Amino acid sequence: MPPPETGRQRAARIPLDYYKHTTPLDRGRGWRALALAALLTLGAAATGWFAGSQGQGYYSRGPVAAVHATWEDNCTACHTPFTPITGEAWPGRFIGDVHELNQKCETCHAGTVHHVNQNQELACASCHHDHRGRDASLVRVADADCLRCHREIAKFTKDGEHLPANVTGFLADQHPPFQMGARAPDPTYRGKITFSHQLHLSPGIAIKDGKNPTKVSDIADPAERERYRGAGPDDDRVQLDCASCHQLDRDGRKPARSAGANLLPVSYADHCKTCHPLGFDDSQPHLNVPHRMQPPELHLFLSGLYLNRLPAAAPDATERQPPPRIRPDHPRADDADALARRVQVLERVKRAESALYYGGKGCGLCHQYLQDVPGDDPLAAPRSVLPSPVEGVWLTRAKFNHVAHRAVNCKECHARAYPDAANVSRLKDEIVTASGPGGKLSGLRLCQECHAPATVRDGQPHGGARYDCVECHRYHNGDHALGGLGAKERGARQPGGIAEFLSGGRPGGAKSP
Repeated sequence: MPPPETGRQRAARIPLDYYKHTTPLDRGRGWRALALAALLTLGAAATGWFAGSQGQGYYSRGPVAAVHATWEDNCTACHTPFTPITGEAWPGRFIGDVHELNQKCETCHAGTVHHVNQNQELACASCHHDHRGRDASLVRVADADCLRCHREIAKFTKDGEHLPANVTGFLADQHPPFQMGARAPDPTYRGKITFSHQLHLSPGIAIKDGKNPTKVSDIADPAERERYRGAGPDDDRVQLDCASCHQLDRDGRKPARSAGANLLPVSYADHCKTCHPLGFDDSQPHLNVPHRMQPPELHLFLSGLYLNRLPAAAPDATERQPPPRIRPDHPRADDADALARRVQVLERVKRAESALYYGGKGCGLCHQYLQDVPGDDPLAAPRSVLPSPVEGVWLTRAKFNHVAHRAVNCKECHARAYPDAANVSRLKDEIVTASGPGGKLSGLRLCQECHAPATVRDGQPHGGARYDCVECHRYHNGDHALGGLGAKERGARQPGGIAEFLSGGRPGGAKSP
């Protein structure tokens, strides 16, 4: 029996340059790993394929939002095979078409562009991210999706002359000041409305030492008297509050626009006429002229009224059924008596116009005039009465829900409508404006008292309310984001039947391949 091999002998059998040479086992190692990876991939694909619905649910990134749950297992309802959903990843630049991707969404949603000057079309899925669970919101867009354009807005717009300010957030110095009722210069010019909030919020609508207060019994119309009556008798003074004129769109007399988020525009017919009738003749106090008549139209109305000797009528009868407008120079007025009558009519018309325009109770109480009167007569009718600047919706580029803020006193945000006694004389001829020194809406800083990160300042709570972009702004149709919904259109491009709807918009309800 040979002696056992020593360690030295075993080591001598191993070449010292073994690491410089490969063996068949080494050369096949990479191929074996590649074959194993391919086998696992094919096995996973086969498992998903035979799991049902051709593997669509198996490969999903996660549950879709509740509004899309109907198409949970029908990926092609929203996706184009082998095409990135956003079109922004590098493969999408070569094999994706943003317009084609958006058509998938527009099968059900006819959204509009964000701004007429935007210089590129974004895929819907660039901002609306699905597969984040049933309770995820598709319209609660992250700030990053908004700020990627708005932090450098000039790069994403066609016109560099009229650009909004860059925005980086809603905290201090990140957001531009509010703009209320912003619009292009109006060639017809809009006048200002002379109005004092302090006067109208005082008991009896009387400032100077409370003299000559308006009582409930002073209101002639029984229906209006009931509207302004408080809990006391008719001898009580009329006491207005914010809601007397600023009514939510769900509470106003007009058809509701929504569920109460916005305020209806203040109008003469609904909020002013009760205390400020447009009377013009003390001998016939029941007669009032219609509102919104311009001087030439009003002149014809008054001429026809006096020429036809309109008898006594019920209050506001002239608003419901104006008399025929017959000019004083009508052919039937060609004899001496008719001529005298024409002169008398013209004199009465002039007195009525003077009372309406300059009497302190008619048009001039609130409106401004565009004065272009020939001659030296200071009481001649103006060329036109300037329209008021009252907007249907003041915030045209944002949304504000008054109902959501119902627990906050109106005075907190509209402090300038509640001046102290020291400002009474200044506010007697107060001018209501949309924004600026005379505005009634407090600025950005006040909103940030609540809409900011939750902190404690001087022992008092501060912030805590949401302050992301979509809290106040909508993307779609951003140029016309009036009250209610942000987009002009909501319907599908071509509404179909139930089978077509459930199959993801395919004609005839065809199933996915």
